[in-house]
Amino acid sequence: MKKVINLDHRLLTFVTVAEEKSFTRAAIVLHITQPAVTQHM
Repeated sequence: MKKVINLDHRLLTFVTVAEEKSFTRAAIVLHITQPAVTQHM
């Protein structure tokens, strides 16, 4: 079950980065740090 949750977060992060066209903006939208966004990718 934990892997499914991780996959959901990673997919959401990927989609948000694509929509925002910026890792920094995606981090702001997702309320996480930019390094966390990078790590999810």
